[in-house]
Amino acid sequence: MFGSRTLWTDLLVAGLLDELYVMVGVAVLGGGTPAFGPGPVPPLHLLDVMRREGSSNVLLRYAVGAVV
Repeated sequence: MFGSRTLWTDLLVAGLLDELYVMVGVAVLGGGTPAFGPGPVPPLHLLDVMRREGSSNVLLRYAVGAVV
């Protein structure tokens, strides 16, 4: 799922996601938009960090829920 924080937060809270990819870029912003909406967020476990050569963006890959 690309883009919509509202939709992926709802899917996350409903337990319908196995993995979550978050791209982080360097920027200075004011208040911004929270990454997660109201409600409980399941545990996230970092699986991988990727960065393309020549880019300052970082792609974080998380497992959602308990890792077995």
